[in-house]
This record gives sequence, C-alpha cells and structure tokens, in this order.
Amino acid sequence: MKILIIEDELPAADQLSKAVKAYNAENEIVAMLDSNGAIMEWFQSRENMPDLIFSDIELLDGNVFNSLRQLDLTVPIIFTTAYHQFMTEAFDTSGIAYLLKPINPDSLNKALKKYENLTTLPSKIDLNVLLRKLNITQTNLYRSRFSVKTGKGIFLLKVDDIACLIMKSGVLHAYDSKGKSFLLSMNLNDAQEQFDPNCFQLINRSEIVNINFIQKAEVYTNDRLAVFIEGQQAALITSAARTSQFRKWIDGYPK
Repeated sequence: MKILIIEDELPAADQLSKAVKAYNAENEIVAMLDSNGAIMEWFQSRENMPDLIFSDIELLDGNVFNSLRQLDLTVPIIFTTAYHQFMTEAFDTSGIAYLLKPINPDSLNKALKKYENLTTLPSKIDLNVLLRKLNITQTNLYRSRFSVKTGKGIFLLKVDDIACLIMKSGVLHAYDSKGKSFLLSMNLNDAQEQFDPNCFQLINRSEIVNINFIQKAEVYTNDRLAVFIEGQQAALITSAARTSQFRKWIDGYPK
C-alpha cells in the first residue's frame, strides 16, 4: 500500500511512518509533505495517486482543508490532529478516521484495518455475476429519464440525451448536444448514483460528462485534460486527481 503523510512536525511524521510500517512491512511511504504549498506541488506533478493519506490539519501555512478541496481528492484520508473541532469537516473531506494526538497505537491499527475493510469489500462481491444470477441487467439500476417543467408544460428529458451536467451556484444543469440547458432537482452525488457509470463520469468537483458526446480530449496543464463536449463552446477540464481515472474510463476499464 502506498501511503502519503502530511505532517509539519518531523518527529511526528517519522513516528507515524514507523507505526505504519510496523503494521505492515510492505507499506510504502511515498512522500512526507509539511505544508499546503508542498501538497499542491506534489499532487499537480503526478498522475498516480497514493492509496491512503495520513494528514495533520493545522499546518504552519494554514488549514489543510482548502488544499484538499482544490485538488478534489478521492483518496481515503486518516486525519491526525490535536484538535477536536475539525471532526465534521474531516469526514466531509474523504476522511475515514480521525485520530487525536498523541496517537494511540491501537487507534492507529483500527484505522488501518478500517481502510483495509473498505477497500477489500468490493473484491468479495462480483456485482455482475450476482446480477446475472438474478437475471437483472445493470441498465435497470440507473435513471432513464427526467420530467422537466417548462413554460409549455412538462418535458421528458432522456438521460441518454444528456451530454454533460454542470453544477452552477448550487443548481445542477443538464445540457444536451445542442447546448440547451435543463435544470434538475438533484445534486452531483445523486447524479453519480443514478447515472450509469459506463456512460457518465465525474471529471472534477462540478462537472459530469457523457462519453457518447465527447468529441476529443487534449492535454492541458498540470496533468489535466481539456474535454470537448458536443454543444459546449468551452472545454471542460478534468481535475488533477481525476485525470488518471478518466483516462482509464475512456479506454474502457471497469470503474
């Protein structure tokens, strides 16, 4: 397992590194970062993400949450801090555990075990095999249409006709291939759950694209991609944290 440690106190970082390796000698510490500036530079210069992050919260150059949100990370994070008040925000930012300093070895081991349980669960269940046994197709599991109110009445919008979805000022806009916008009463998390992931992919914190309407993708800055969608005048940009998954998705790898 490849682990990143974010900690601005070197003794604490070294102690955490030794504890993680004591739990499993095969664990690899890929880097130790001590500031928000180092976090931004490290993530924007690479495509492959770590498997797990240990992160302090209050760094010398500020709170770590702003950096994590800008990067739009999906990597599980175990937060390590001396403060109680950040717990809610931690679990809203990919957090899976919250350890108070000084870190208790048993608590650390439980957090690592929790990560292992979360990441190994999908391998225990082959969803496709289960669906075939139940004679259910995956398409039955996802939304197929929306009823959209217009000035002339109710319009039926087929999900297959949605080229992309963009969240603007807290409102989700669905666009067709001609660039026409439809307002949906849901958020991006709902869309991810209700739309077929073989066709729809979240490319950053506020945009989802339909693979059937992608015209092309070009290399952008900092390991990001510019994605051109039918009906959209400007390209949509993948976040650095999601570029790798996007590449696999367009190449047909399973989610």
